[in-house]
Amino acid sequence: MTRTSIIGLFLSTAFVMANPRLDFAFGLVEESRGNTVKAAELFEKAQLAEPSALPLVQRVAGAKLANQDRTAAVKLFRDLAAARTGDLNVQLIYADFLIAAITWRFF
Repeated sequence: MTRTSIIGLFLSTAFVMANPRLDFAFGLVEESRGNTVKAAELFEKAQLAEPSALPLVQRVAGAKLANQDRTAAVKLFRDLAAARTGDLNVQLIYADFLIAAITWRFF
């Protein structure tokens, strides 16, 4: 089996199965290329599969704020904070996010 066919087999298997880590990685690639719309779609797909992953919530909430959808962005963080009540880091990041969302609203 050639290297190309092995890579093709791996990628086709990965695309058949839902893989939030792969979606996140491809989202980072698209973001680095400047394709923010495609990156946001990939981040959201990954976040739906892993709703308690902080980096995914941060990326999706940031995209929602950029699209003026504050309600959805706050809900994402609120749900994450409710799911991970014992994680002080998540609670502090949620508080920082709320401050930034309020500041962004008024300025």
